[in-house]
Amino acid sequence: MFDIRSHIEFDAKGRASCPVCLADGKKGKNLSVLQSGAYKCFRGCKPDEIRAAIGQEKDRTLPAPSVQPEPPPNVLVSPSKVKAGTERLLTKSTHALRWLSDRGITTDMIRHYRIGVSRSKVGDSTKPNGHTYLPAITIAFPNHDGTAYFQKKRVRPWSDEQPDGYKKWSQYGIPAMVWTTHQPEQPKQTWLCEGEWDAILLGWAVRNSELKNNVQVATFTCGAGNVPPNSELEKLANEVITFYDSDGAGRTGAAAVQQRLKSRCKKAIVPINRQADDGWDVSNALNAGLFDQFPAAAADAEAWMPPRKDNPLRSRLITNDELLARAPDYTDWLVDDILTADELFLLAASPRAGKSLMAMTLAHSVATGDKFLGRPVSQGAVLYIRCEDSETKTKEREL
Repeated sequence: MFDIRSHIEFDAKGRASCPVCLADGKKGKNLSVLQSGAYKCFRGCKPDEIRAAIGQEKDRTLPAPSVQPEPPPNVLVSPSKVKAGTERLLTKSTHALRWLSDRGITTDMIRHYRIGVSRSKVGDSTKPNGHTYLPAITIAFPNHDGTAYFQKKRVRPWSDEQPDGYKKWSQYGIPAMVWTTHQPEQPKQTWLCEGEWDAILLGWAVRNSELKNNVQVATFTCGAGNVPPNSELEKLANEVITFYDSDGAGRTGAAAVQQRLKSRCKKAIVPINRQADDGWDVSNALNAGLFDQFPAAAADAEAWMPPRKDNPLRSRLITNDELLARAPDYTDWLVDDILTADELFLLAASPRAGKSLMAMTLAHSVATGDKFLGRPVSQGAVLYIRCEDSETKTKEREL
């Protein structure tokens, strides 16, 4: 737990200088701390700003849950209902079959992955009860022991006319989990897709290729912006290669997976052709006949790199070669043969030797361009900071 007293020294009254205020040139003990550890800056600096100023930014990442919660009641569907939905799709649902066929999903895939049709409740303000029921394509995910199924529904995707409460997907009660579309006995690698349709097509392609014994294919039930708990991520075998969509959401989602799996995970670019648009995905690549390019894309995937800690001095470091290249070959004199213009000087002498008067004389010479001790001066702006002498004494010296 963060305790500011471990990073800032407070006096007996619980007061200290605020690091944010000091950075802004404001002095004074305006930071207060209580016995409980709560702290406050009386000039209004926020706690996050204070922590950032001492290099102790708050970690805003939430720990991932280790186990899945129990699903709500009446969410799971029996195997017999799943089978009935598949048969209904294959024998009665012309629109759904055509929509799936246009995406490269065959009747063999439908049977193998238990794709079916069902009804989905959708909001509709034109109805007296405020809702209606629309046909939906269902994707079945087995529960932990395979005795029942969750069903994710893609609601009437073949129609452009939808009620005002329409949403593309219905997945109430489905936990964030890993869904495997191809599972060898001893896979050497996992190819992770962004969505279910991608995983179905890629899983089927791998299943019918020479990679079938080496590559596991999977996706998450929770979409590109979410990552399941660790208990689910353990189902991903060995090295994980993400094949997420080529758009902003896909890149963000792949980065989130890699941040959780770290060195186990690499980010791959989905094989692409010249006609590809933003949002190109696995389904596009497979339907374009690019499956044979996936192994090479996996081999070229980007490995995880631990984040570099922010070091404010790093940007000021230069190499010896950079110094030799940028340093001028001449001396820029502020006062000829005495003071250079780009260095720090300390004027030191015993008390009452005239240090302040000499410094003020130098400041006057630089500000006006007059000579200093008979030597030429480069004229420029001067800031004179008076920390000890009174205004009267300073005026006398200036005159």
